[in-house]
Amino acid sequence: MSKRKVEEASGRRTDRAVLFAEMVGGERRAQIVARNDVQRQVLVEGSFVSENFGNLQVEAGCTRELADAVATAPVKPRVILTIVLSGEVHFAYDGSEHVLKVNPQRQSRASTAQALAVNLRRLTVFRRQIRRGERDLSKVQLMFNPDWLRRGDSNDPLRRRLEQHLLGQHLASIAWQPDEQVLALCRALLDLRHEPDRLRRSLQAENLAHQVLWGFIRHIEQLPLGACEPVRAPRPLGPTARAIAWLEANLDQPLSVETAARATAMSTRALQRHFRRDTGLTVSDYVRGRRLEKVRDVLHQEQISVSEAAFLAGYNHTSNFITAFRRHFGVTPGELCNADLRADGAVRCTPSVAGLGGRDKSVS
Repeated sequence: MSKRKVEEASGRRTDRAVLFAEMVGGERRAQIVARNDVQRQVLVEGSFVSENFGNLQVEAGCTRELADAVATAPVKPRVILTIVLSGEVHFAYDGSEHVLKVNPQRQSRASTAQALAVNLRRLTVFRRQIRRGERDLSKVQLMFNPDWLRRGDSNDPLRRRLEQHLLGQHLASIAWQPDEQVLALCRALLDLRHEPDRLRRSLQAENLAHQVLWGFIRHIEQLPLGACEPVRAPRPLGPTARAIAWLEANLDQPLSVETAARATAMSTRALQRHFRRDTGLTVSDYVRGRRLEKVRDVLHQEQISVSEAAFLAGYNHTSNFITAFRRHFGVTPGELCNADLRADGAVRCTPSVAGLGGRDKSVS
């Protein structure tokens, strides 16, 4: 039996080097699936807490990994603090690779790296290895805008330490070993997965997240001034990751495959070959899907007409946009808005049947 057949028989898929993941189901029980895989392969399953408080976002979950894959996603500028309570996670930002793990055989918790903060000063390609059969992973992530911490006098010792060790450079990172008090706060955050009352869960999550962040700030206060280590040079991005990073930074511009190839120092044929091999998508399919996803997020949050949404997604005609939206998400924009209305009583978008003229921004 060939190596490929053996791998497929064992449930391990190797036809996609890069997978774009999305969550399906509710927070209490959800799956993360590969959206550029025809069979919608389930990568991870578990339960999650997700809260957004404006300047501070909280993600916590207990998960089990069900496949061997590399998932990738664009990440906006922010600071991401990841705290692992059990299991192991391998990830990278723009080629800067990290591993966080908790070894249950270690007697000394202090000898195990459990937390890492990374500063992303620009749009960054995030990659995470998913490993089938790994121990269950429990982790908490806090994400915030670095300007949120740039308050007060710039000569304040804490502010200077933040700038020197974390906020001043892209991909600067701080490893941290949380004490038992902080780990107890993180476990309490994870326990909110079982809290049925939404208001209670949100208020408790915000309170606990601020306490965890304060524990991290106390750690930074102990770091020396004027003696920070230089940021390690990240490994160069591969062709597909390099292309994804450039496309994400230019989604609101008219794009062509030729332009993307020139910007990433590849021939058009090489770009298409790498992209198709690694993702299963053409460059055009990727851009079209990402624009639809960005518009879906706007529809969730703002009151805009369907024709405005079509324009944002790069479509000249509303009817074409509605068809593409339904094909991608399984519902029309109007059905999405009606679902939001039933959920919280807020009008998110208004109907329109008129198409808009103007240049189609889809990749040609």
